[in-house]
Amino acid sequence: MGNIILSVHDRETTLVSADTITIGEIEETLCHFDFTEWQPGYTKTAIFYQDIDNAVLRPLDTNNECYIPGDIIKTQDWLYIGVYGEIVEGNVLIKRKPVKWAGIVVSNGSFLPGAVPPPPPADVYDIIVAMMQQQAENAADAMKIANMEISISTLAENAQPTVEKEETEDAILFNIGLPQGKTGNVGPTGQTGETGATGETGPQGPPGEQGPIGETGATGENGIGFDGYSPVKGTDYWTDTDKSEIISDTITSVQTQIIISNGAGNELNLGTLESNKEYRCTYYTNIIIGTFPTFTTTSIFFCSIVFTSVGLSNPIPLSYPSNIKWTGSDIVSGSFVPVSNRFYNVSLWWDGTYMNGDVRGINI
Repeated sequence: MGNIILSVHDRETTLVSADTITIGEIEETLCHFDFTEWQPGYTKTAIFYQDIDNAVLRPLDTNNECYIPGDIIKTQDWLYIGVYGEIVEGNVLIKRKPVKWAGIVVSNGSFLPGAVPPPPPADVYDIIVAMMQQQAENAADAMKIANMEISISTLAENAQPTVEKEETEDAILFNIGLPQGKTGNVGPTGQTGETGATGETGPQGPPGEQGPIGETGATGENGIGFDGYSPVKGTDYWTDTDKSEIISDTITSVQTQIIISNGAGNELNLGTLESNKEYRCTYYTNIIIGTFPTFTTTSIFFCSIVFTSVGLSNPIPLSYPSNIKWTGSDIVSGSFVPVSNRFYNVSLWWDGTYMNGDVRGINI
């Protein structure tokens, strides 16, 4: 087998070494390409011709090699060798890179195109036929051996081994029977293994059944008692009558006492107001809110004053202490100034710091 080595640097092709190429050879000369300055990704194809109209293409393998096709080596003339690369993505040709040609002269060989050898003598034919038959048999046996299968079965103890052979067209099957071996002696006890790790705690079991009632114990000795304590009424206990009186007194003390003052065209002086009272005053021309009791931060005080101003002139005369913090209806510059033809409900209470007055007035 001949070899040709070519160096491809970018687009320049150089013949590095070459064995003799002769007319009539077929697939005998291996052509190898060394590439430099070529980016990865190219699929490379070699091209050969003596007659450019009958050029032949050969793809290069992974070693950048291919055989020179013999059907183009027909004359004692130049054989031109080239190569090109392509990059294809999907079905789209992205790049193609051709290079310059290299050439080598073809020599005459011992084969003459068109010459027909004379027929061999009969004995030669017989020899060839016999050789071909033997090769066929060898090939068949080789195929059978390649497809050979072996199965092994166990026979009874002390039985004779058996070998059964079965041939098919393309395989050899062997079934080998082997007697069961005798039971061996018991081996020595192995060493005790290391203690394994403690396993996880299992789930809690269900509660057990209730046990039987135990026997009654012996009667204990009588103990020595002491005189008891006599409770005191009003300190340790209250009778039902006491409780009713306490509830009645409590309700009476917290109930609002209503004081009604009726009259017209008169002056009403409420004097010192008392807690937990409602003063209902109607049709007075002048109402005087007197004074309040003395309070501390813990004092509790609440009362209300109700009056009307029907037919009275504006502003309605009303006198009250100056320390009241007013909110609500008809409050002018921090002072309560009632007007004519209204119904007023005034709430007064002590919050521990100030006396507060809240006014609700509606037209009548």
